[in-house]
Amino acid sequence: MPSKLTFKITEKDPVSNEVLYDSTLIKHDDGHITGRIQNIGDKTVQHPKVYAVVHGYETVLDIVQNMEFIEKIEPGEIVEFSMYPDLAITDDVF
Repeated sequence: MPSKLTFKITEKDPVSNEVLYDSTLIKHDDGHITGRIQNIGDKTVQHPKVYAVVHGYETVLDIVQNMEFIEKIEPGEIVEFSMYPDLAITDDVF
């Protein structure tokens, strides 16, 4: 039997969480980051994760995610997060 292949672009609503780039987003001396995210949408977001790329001088060192388990973020709610790079590379974090 001849086969037939079709493609369909996935339709998905964009995630409504936004990292707040203000004075609360801090890179600490040991390389870890603390900050806040806000749900700027009109729906509750379940189990959100925050990811960041950790850079050294002209190189990517690590990819990290928030340490805290966030069950949900209601519309308008602001939640704090923290991220820690691998201890083996903290001296090289730019």
